[in-house]
Amino acid sequence: MKRCIINKYLQAFVLPILLLNSCKNKNSDYEILNIAAKEGISPNGYIFNKKYNEEFDTLSKSPKYSGYSKIAINSMAVSNVNENYNYTFTISDTLFTVPYSYGYSLWGNSIDNIKQYYKGNEKYEKNKINFRKNYTFLKSEKDTLKHPDKIYLGYFSMSRIMYSYGGVQAYIRFVNKKNGDTIGITTVELEKKDGKWK
Repeated sequence: MKRCIINKYLQAFVLPILLLNSCKNKNSDYEILNIAAKEGISPNGYIFNKKYNEEFDTLSKSPKYSGYSKIAINSMAVSNVNENYNYTFTISDTLFTVPYSYGYSLWGNSIDNIKQYYKGNEKYEKNKINFRKNYTFLKSEKDTLKHPDKIYLGYFSMSRIMYSYGGVQAYIRFVNKKNGDTIGITTVELEKKDGKWK
């Protein structure tokens, strides 16, 4: 009888709370992944360098920007490459786990600052990720033939979220491959301020 009462208590109160917290955590994860994807999925290697050089050269020669510093022109060129071209890409349907030996720092942060290294990959819902408006997600690399006017960036893998011990920093790693070669590895670092990830 006592066991039955405990089971009813668990069903009525404890399980709904656990489910609610689980949903909140998932929503927070997708909030982080959405922000990170806009930074981590971007031109890498030869594609970026070629377009960047074209943009930098154009901006440097423009009378409109004659008084601008090289640093300012560099920033504008990078922004233009990301925003003024149309891209396609493919992406894994699982979040990979960053191995413990995968470098000992993340943008200068000690690896000891990371709260948890997950074991195993995790499926996620790609339809919940809002990529940049000029980036078209493809189901297969073969679909690039349908978009001859767009630049194919390659295949991306996105890691599971790594949190700091304080829970106010989050790190997501992106690996970009093309023709079987790794052409870019990017780690996006986010910080929680005033209850929002930035």
